[in-house]
Amino acid sequence: MRNKIHTMYYHSELLDSTRQKRAQLKTGDLDEIARDFEEFEDNLITTAGIGKTRHKAKSRITSGEARLAPEVKEMLGQANVLYISQDYGKAIDFLQNLITKYPNVYQAWNTLGLVHEEMGHRDKALQLRMVAAHMNQNDANLWKELGVKSIEADANQQAIYCFTKALVAQPADIDALWDRSFLYRKLGRNDEAIDGFQQILEFTPHHFKVINELVQLYRHKGMVKEAIQLYEKSVEYHMENDTFDELEQQKQEAQQGEIDDFSDQLGYTEVNMLSELYLMQNDYRRSLETIKTGIRYVQHRQHETYWDSYGDNDQEYFEDPEHEERSDFPIELRVRMGICRVYLGDVKTAARHFQYLLNYPATTYPDLHQDIAYAYMDKRHYDPALNVFQKIIDVSEEVEVDLLIRTADCYHQVGELETAAIFYSNVLEEQPENLDVMLSLASVYEEQGKEEAALELVDYVMQKNREVRLKKKEEEKLKRAQALAAKPTDHREDTDKKNEKSSIFEEGGSTKMNRFEYYRRRRQELAKYEEERDRECVILFAKIAELEPSVAPNVIDTNKGIMREYIHVAQELYLEFHQTIAFFPSDRSRRFTGFFNRRQQSDKRSLDREAHQMARRLRGNVKSKNQQEEEDESDEDVQRMKDEDERDEKLRAANVFRGASFDVWCDLFIKYGFMLAVTQPEAANDMLKRVAEANVFYHDAQKIQALKLALLGCALINNNDTIKYEVQRWFMSVNRFKSSPYHLMLATTTSGPNSLAQYAGMSHMKYVMRTIRLIDTTLIQEYQTKPHHDEAVKQLNQQAVEAVDGDTTTLEDLNFNELFSYPSDQDKAAIRLMRARGEEVPTVPSPVLLNMFGLQLTVGRSFNGACLLLMRAYALEPNDPVNLLSLAVTLFMRAMNRKTTNRHFQIIQGFYFLNKYRNLRGRCQETEFNFGRAFHLLGLTHLAVPHYERVLVMPSADKKGKVPEKPIDSIYEYDEELEDRMMEEDEDDSDLTREAAYNLHLIYVTSGAPHLAKLLLAKYCSV
Repeated sequence: MRNKIHTMYYHSELLDSTRQKRAQLKTGDLDEIARDFEEFEDNLITTAGIGKTRHKAKSRITSGEARLAPEVKEMLGQANVLYISQDYGKAIDFLQNLITKYPNVYQAWNTLGLVHEEMGHRDKALQLRMVAAHMNQNDANLWKELGVKSIEADANQQAIYCFTKALVAQPADIDALWDRSFLYRKLGRNDEAIDGFQQILEFTPHHFKVINELVQLYRHKGMVKEAIQLYEKSVEYHMENDTFDELEQQKQEAQQGEIDDFSDQLGYTEVNMLSELYLMQNDYRRSLETIKTGIRYVQHRQHETYWDSYGDNDQEYFEDPEHEERSDFPIELRVRMGICRVYLGDVKTAARHFQYLLNYPATTYPDLHQDIAYAYMDKRHYDPALNVFQKIIDVSEEVEVDLLIRTADCYHQVGELETAAIFYSNVLEEQPENLDVMLSLASVYEEQGKEEAALELVDYVMQKNREVRLKKKEEEKLKRAQALAAKPTDHREDTDKKNEKSSIFEEGGSTKMNRFEYYRRRRQELAKYEEERDRECVILFAKIAELEPSVAPNVIDTNKGIMREYIHVAQELYLEFHQTIAFFPSDRSRRFTGFFNRRQQSDKRSLDREAHQMARRLRGNVKSKNQQEEEDESDEDVQRMKDEDERDEKLRAANVFRGASFDVWCDLFIKYGFMLAVTQPEAANDMLKRVAEANVFYHDAQKIQALKLALLGCALINNNDTIKYEVQRWFMSVNRFKSSPYHLMLATTTSGPNSLAQYAGMSHMKYVMRTIRLIDTTLIQEYQTKPHHDEAVKQLNQQAVEAVDGDTTTLEDLNFNELFSYPSDQDKAAIRLMRARGEEVPTVPSPVLLNMFGLQLTVGRSFNGACLLLMRAYALEPNDPVNLLSLAVTLFMRAMNRKTTNRHFQIIQGFYFLNKYRNLRGRCQETEFNFGRAFHLLGLTHLAVPHYERVLVMPSADKKGKVPEKPIDSIYEYDEELEDRMMEEDEDDSDLTREAAYNLHLIYVTSGAPHLAKLLLAKYCSV
């Protein structure tokens, strides 16, 4: 077994070493040279027919040689004599004549090749010996020798062919399997290389050197889980089956420095490899346990399991004067243990491990120092990370740019903005086009208050991004044009011509893949890319999970450092999501059916499948000249569709993306949007709008509403009336006939001219009016179907009249039929269309909808229509205090109109509804203020004063029941202590004292009591 493995190692060296080294490895010692010469003598004697062999046990005579005619044997013997005597010219002539006369004698071809090789004609020699090998295909040794010669001639395809032929002759030849697998790996044919190494494992199970090669191939293909499983099985096997004597022998060899590089033993290298695989999966706990268990095994302390009872610590691996061997293991493994501890949250233990390395200068192990600093930085331990970064910078003559950037980021995070700006500036001197660093520097300038400098950098970055996008588009156009203009050519490079001389294959150029191989490789590349992106996103989400506890309940109150890091990580995840085309189809109504966004049935691809099925049926009946070509093309299409169908079926029901559910993605975008709204409001709006367009959210009612509410929240943070109105309208369009969106609009509409213009704007008013007309249309159509239609209309009017509890004779002037105008053809068509889509149209409008339209008309000074709409709302909801107050105010406004017909009656109506409003709300600041405001509006200031005074002495809504009501006389008392007490009180948004005091002071000013007005302003309205 040891000899086979040694030979495997020998052939692996052939692939990378020089020709002289290969010759040395091949010739070996003097004994090996003697054995080769003995074999040559035996062959020479046999072919010449002279006597018997001297070394019978080492004869290499084949069955083909035994059947040679005596004349041929004699001629071969003469040729060998000429070859030995180095008379190469006569030997070539003699052998050529022999081949001309007996072309099937492969020994002549082989000897002629050897002669040319001695003359330095290696390419021709290789070709001649290839002919000889094909004549005697069972000679595995010759095939392997020619494989090695082909490697020397850089004819890798031919070498693979030779080793394959050798394996046909001897399927269990590990040397040929090893060499061929290495060649496959060298040529990028990883699948064939994996198959070859797996075949070797069948002969040498759990051999670490073979597994190391397989693991590297698995990692290249992104098959980390498979690599871990392979290593775990091998480690488990060796731990169970390696005997104590073998371990002791390995220990002695290690102490004497005689370890075979190709030995099959579990050592520190294998422990390091397996722990690295776990780190690639972010499994820090298993990586740490692997290192600890592996070190015990290599140090032959696997029986010391009692350390596990001491708790989760690494005490056994630190220095102990009595057991120094425990702490004697490679520094790489110790640093990796510390890194695992950092990611597991045990920073103190990690620092003890790192101290072993930090005792050395940073120039000794610079990579390990960087690993420590990066681990600290990833876990937001910026101070120790800065210490390590600074140590590297202080002793390094040349510092990597990436290290400077990370150092600047650390200074930025700890608040040392000046130092961070210096580092960023130094990086920009080396890389003036580094846009990421520019943005980081702009962020520092912004925190320093240098807005102009920050804006200049941001504008430059935006300009460069535009230029990059334009340049990319131009390059794509140029590539497409070049691809169309390109023509196939048979021209080959000179390097390829060199290989053609020594190889019977097309070397140098890329081997032509068949269609199935092409699609198979494309699937593998796609799977590798997807797994890599999944792994990166899992790491980013892990960072988000670590930051979540530090995020404040009110997101915008989060610490700036945490917010900055959260934004940085979330931005990378957003870009990953945003760049996934499957989430943003051209047809937004198409639901998400997988990452390739294909429907199962109604799809263009179904037509494509049907067309190909028809083509296959027709080809069975029609024979054409291009039948074979068409069949090949059909097979390609069938294979392509089959592959894509399998991929679609796998992803169709997917509810996760990059290792996280869409609920997690949605929550991430909402918090990311709120944080962006603090510093970059436009970016927050654009991000949330774009995310809301994704089909995974667009067709999910809860998620799309959550994203829209987040967008509304961002608009409220930045007081963006335009975005606010867009979101309000979206909710109204989605739930057109429900009350909740209109309540939402009323709750989020702030004061100010812009909000008022949008609330009472013509477009919004028309939308509300159309909604009410549609409901009225269904109501009228329902009543028209009843047998007593006229009586129903009269009954409706009577119910509306009775609802106001007023004088019925006077209320006859209000024509309630105006509110139920006869529906137009357009309204009827709209109702039919909505019912055809399955939408339910109510027959009774929402009171809040009627109230909103009434208030819009009130703002537009259309008081008659406003009163009618508010009356309808009152008929539907007679105990709504908001509607009662709105109706009272509208009636007062109508009474103040100079064109009114019955002003006094309208004022009485207004106070009727206002009094009913007070009965519902009770006696409080709000009702007293509204009564005072009503009298104030009507010019009855002497009646308004008592109500305003009661507002000033009553507690606010938040303090009601907690603070007693003050006497009226206290309003006009003022001293400095009272002012101090009022200054100490917290701001109360429900307190109407200031508004009432200001209105009361206006009354005193107009009535000739300026001293009272001044007192009220000083006491209640001063800040």
